[in-house]
Amino acid sequence: MMKVVATAGIVFSYLGFRQSVDLAGEARNPQRDVPRAIIWSLILGILIYTLLQLIFIGAIPLSMLDRGWQGVHYSAPFA
Repeated sequence: MMKVVATAGIVFSYLGFRQSVDLAGEARNPQRDVPRAIIWSLILGILIYTLLQLIFIGAIPLSMLDRGWQGVHYSAPFA
């Protein structure tokens, strides 16, 4: 179950480019602007997701990582 939730969250986080494709008909120069919007939204999504993961990993106390990841116990509702 947890793998499904994690995978769905990752896939959902990369769907930010969808709005630029949906609104392409409103652009003045869609051949230039849509690829730029898609690339920038993917870059921003990857950057935000990576920083978020680094923050989550950095928040784990070092005492829990003495024996590796086996020492980390998931008791939070959003683990």
